[in-house]
Amino acid sequence: MYVPKNYSSNNRLFRKDMLVARLEGLFYYKFSRTLSDFVLANAPGSADGYFVRGVDYLEEDGGDNAALCFSQAIEIDPNFVQAYNNRGIANALLGNKQRAEDDFIKSSELAFIV
Repeated sequence: MYVPKNYSSNNRLFRKDMLVARLEGLFYYKFSRTLSDFVLANAPGSADGYFVRGVDYLEEDGGDNAALCFSQAIEIDPNFVQAYNNRGIANALLGNKQRAEDDFIKSSELAFIV
């Protein structure tokens, strides 16, 4: 991701552009509830199962349920980059701007760890 040299966390336009880009990225995760049910039934306690369920909730209502599922996925796998990213989207939609920013920063940090 390109970050301008004069970037600051107070730059509203840049932050808005980041949110729009992350929301567009969300649409790559088109899963059905059946898939999340299957994953959770066959691999209980799976971070992937909670992630897929969170994507379902995010597409349905974008509410607290999505953030909770992503949090469960992160609890199981603390290095789950996409879960931090999508929890940031859920928090942004809920109006929790600071939590969203924290999640986006964490996902960015984890994405660059090799």
